[in-house]
Amino acid sequence: MKEPKEYVISALDVRHAAVAAQFAKTLRRHIGMVKIGYRLFLPNGPAIVRRFVRELGGGAAEEPG
Repeated sequence: MKEPKEYVISALDVRHAAVAAQFAKTLRRHIGMVKIGYRLFLPNGPAIVRRFVRELGGGAAEEPG
């Protein structure tokens, strides 16, 4: 059975990677996953997804081995 927090998704709709990372790190114990919004993705590209997977752990976004 899943924990209730696993059903909670937080959107990271900010422009700066450092701000988004701080939000994600602060919330990580309370949420199941984050959604990277277009304001964060457009200036940072796919590298921001790889960074978050590397720093915060990943799930579906992890590249196949």
